[in-house]
Amino acid sequence: VDVVALHPLGIPTAAEAGAVEGKRVLAATVAGDHHAADALVLPDTALHTAGILEELEAAVGKPVLTANQVTFWCGLALAGRLRPQDGLGTCFRRPAPPTLVERACGARPSTTPPPAAAPSPPRSSKR
Repeated sequence: VDVVALHPLGIPTAAEAGAVEGKRVLAATVAGDHHAADALVLPDTALHTAGILEELEAAVGKPVLTANQVTFWCGLALAGRLRPQDGLGTCFRRPAPPTLVERACGARPSTTPPPAAAPSPPRSSKR
């Protein structure tokens, strides 16, 4: 991985990062784009980006990877539960080859099928 540019937001605390609005995240993503970059990384877990990932990627025309998105992707991949999905960015739209999961997440994906879901207890009509 080669880092071709950095564009810090200058936000000193997670509390302040969590208050950043989507339009500011979008503007910072566009400002931080570099023609030589294959993807952009937004590493702050406090930024609320899940709902705007598609918008971020459309604005820069390349994958945008966020800390929470990639952590969730790795967890699902390692558990053998990763399935292509729309709305969560490029990395969720493509199937993940096991070798990529191993390299990206540092472990082999599970080959054990997940356990069947336990039946829900009956709901009581009494309150």
